[in-house]
Amino acid sequence: MKHLNQTLLAGVLSIFLLASCDAKTDGIDPELRSETEAIEASLAAIALIDQSIAANPTSTPCNPCKVNPTAPGEVTEADIANLFYMLDEEKLANNVYVYFNEKFNRRVFQNISKSEAVHQKAVVYLLNLFKIDVPEPKPAGEFYHGDLQELYTQLTSESKTLQDALLAGALIEEHDILDLQKAIDETENEHIQRVFSNLKRASGFHLQAFVKNLRARGVDYKPQLLSQEEFDTIIGKS
Repeated sequence: MKHLNQTLLAGVLSIFLLASCDAKTDGIDPELRSETEAIEASLAAIALIDQSIAANPTSTPCNPCKVNPTAPGEVTEADIANLFYMLDEEKLANNVYVYFNEKFNRRVFQNISKSEAVHQKAVVYLLNLFKIDVPEPKPAGEFYHGDLQELYTQLTSESKTLQDALLAGALIEEHDILDLQKAIDETENEHIQRVFSNLKRASGFHLQAFVKNLRARGVDYKPQLLSQEEFDTIIGKS
């Protein structure tokens, strides 16, 4: 367990260092400066929450106390299915963002792809805690769940421009938020509730970052899966 937490923390330090670098706004149109600063703030927030997840996946945002790791609690078949699905879904997000970063070379994809790698490790933490065998990792772009395979193929093949890629990123985060909430609602296990709540909160910051990048390019993003009320709450409009 100690080794796992050290691995998680090491994995996120690079995100923290990248996201906390001073933003260079020289040469930016003054009208865009506030949006640039908002984007930097979102990336910094992502780094901070992932640092917390890395250090202790079961901590709560307002309470650093740990759930007792010697009492993992009961898990149902539905819990196990949700753990496997979320591991695959976090891999989808990572693989798509790595692909987009290679294609468009934007820091938002670089940072959030690393964040998604931390989230995969947080799910592995739970599988190890419950003594459930972790599925053998598939190569990049390959997934255990058919719907995720189709989504990966669709998003990577249809995203021709940077704007397309940012819209795809926002869609992925909406998927993540809804699926994490579904898993939270279906479980009574406190470990799963806390870890998935942390991942959901982080996905909210990811969504904010994509929305702010789109806004800086003159795009007023509308939620594709979330209700308008849920969306407004997540991005801070209410």
